[in-house]
Amino acid sequence: MGSILVDLTTLSLVREQLLRLRKFQMADMPVLLAAIPDAKMLMQFAGPSYVYPLTAEQVQLDLQADGDSVFSVVTEGDEVVGHAQIRFFPEHFLLRRIVICDNSSRGQGWGNHMVQQLLDVAFAMPEVQQVRLNVFDWNTSAIRCYQSLGFVLSAGPAKTVKVAGETWQTVSMTCDKRAS
Repeated sequence: MGSILVDLTTLSLVREQLLRLRKFQMADMPVLLAAIPDAKMLMQFAGPSYVYPLTAEQVQLDLQADGDSVFSVVTEGDEVVGHAQIRFFPEHFLLRRIVICDNSSRGQGWGNHMVQQLLDVAFAMPEVQQVRLNVFDWNTSAIRCYQSLGFVLSAGPAKTVKVAGETWQTVSMTCDKRAS
């Protein structure tokens, strides 16, 4: 399956700026790479599939992956403020690699807006009945964000990783398509 083709022209107001999803462009790469300053942040952002330091070559593999769509979140002025990926499976999407690029912009509603747009993309496809994601259990602000959008904790398999001498465990979350 190729990349997902969906109209992403819907704009919403967050912090007095219009934000929208846009297909990731190679010109966005420096902003994404700068958002991942250390191995802990890379693990939080991407799990164990990337190796620190994050490189353009690693991201390019995702850009070429069948069934993956890679987005930047941009302001009205086309400033990149976030990054997200969707992987399509029959009947569900997996949201992954979600990050607000500027640390000072976290906790201000941008992630909520970004995930809502990703849900809109997913559920615009009739065959998609569920969206899934994994998040580290200590990331309570992200979990609250996801819950506010209809995600619930699910019984998916937990994964444990070691990061700088710490043990991190994932939790799975799901959001089912609402009946209209």
